[in-house]
Amino acid sequence: MSRRYEMTIEVHSPNEAKEAAIHEAIEGHRTVDDYWDNKGSIVCCGDSNLTGGESEQAFARRVSHAIWRANGAYCSVDVRCVYLEDPPTETYTFDEEDYDKWKKAQSPAPNTKT
Repeated sequence: MSRRYEMTIEVHSPNEAKEAAIHEAIEGHRTVDDYWDNKGSIVCCGDSNLTGGESEQAFARRVSHAIWRANGAYCSVDVRCVYLEDPPTETYTFDEEDYDKWKKAQSPAPNTKT
């Protein structure tokens, strides 16, 4: 079963000489829509599917290992996963009482000149 996710990957303080290899390593594990540099970090995001029953944690571990391999040393890696098929939602309902309060607030203030 395939599950659609948006993943954001942040690589903090990578070896600058290895940035191209890090990009390749990430793209080998994930579809990337956007890259940007953020104060000495590489940040990328994209959305695609986790397949074969792979968990978010297993994906994060796998891509971190690929980044470390490409970097040739440790660097901090953050992976944020957002499940797109059933995201949290909020519903806001406004009733007649809310309408009446709004309507009252729209009325011009009475003229209080004396």
